[in-house]
Amino acid sequence: MRASVSAICSAFAETVRRFLGQHDLPIVRFATVFAVFNVLLILGVLSAVPRKSRLSLISIPEKIDFGQVKQGDSLSRSVMIHNESNRPIKIVAPQTSCGCMATSIPSGFLQPGSSVPLRIEWHIGEGAGMNQVLLTLEYMNASNTEDALRIPVTALSVPQFVIQPDRLVFSQRLSVPQHASVHIHRHPLWASGSVTDVRVSDPALSTSFQDGTIADDITFDVTYDTSKNNRRVVDRGIRVVTSADEWPMLFVPVDVR
Repeated sequence: MRASVSAICSAFAETVRRFLGQHDLPIVRFATVFAVFNVLLILGVLSAVPRKSRLSLISIPEKIDFGQVKQGDSLSRSVMIHNESNRPIKIVAPQTSCGCMATSIPSGFLQPGSSVPLRIEWHIGEGAGMNQVLLTLEYMNASNTEDALRIPVTALSVPQFVIQPDRLVFSQRLSVPQHASVHIHRHPLWASGSVTDVRVSDPALSTSFQDGTIADDITFDVTYDTSKNNRRVVDRGIRVVTSADEWPMLFVPVDVR
């Protein structure tokens, strides 16, 4: 808008300059300059007035973040949608990029200045780490003008037990036993759960875990003895047994290179 006004002003000024060059009468020059001043003033005011968007719909977060949540948890939240325009608006159908999320919103038109809750139900699944679903909110006003907002919904899924490191690496070229330490602790989001047993899947592996130990925070040593290496082992690693209901078995892979 402002670029077009500037172009108009430049063209208009050039026309006036040529006109004044052809008329030397003072009264004509004064009247022309006065008219030019008023035209430029009006154009400047028009360019400074902000234009209202076609449909300024909603006061809603640009991103909905659940923060840290338990792995496999079911989440729910209500987000208020506010009609900031001066026209009734109808939410057509909230859509999500994943079948793991369901939404609901009251039907009918949302009147100017009114608000309605958008309910979000999300089962984030068993994967740990960052989860994101794209929520698309389609809407239509009384003039049948359609538009949509796209809002990312995120959550950081935290496992019940955190293992450090999550993978061990040993060398098959060393003839002496090799050692490493593994630390396992229950994440603070979880109120219960303990490590109850540690098992190995390769005779070349052994641990310092004591039978009968029950702990929610434990460190134990792992030893790899090349002389006992069994090359036919497929899933070489350490299995950690816990008292958790959903994930009673954790696995720490071991690579031998």
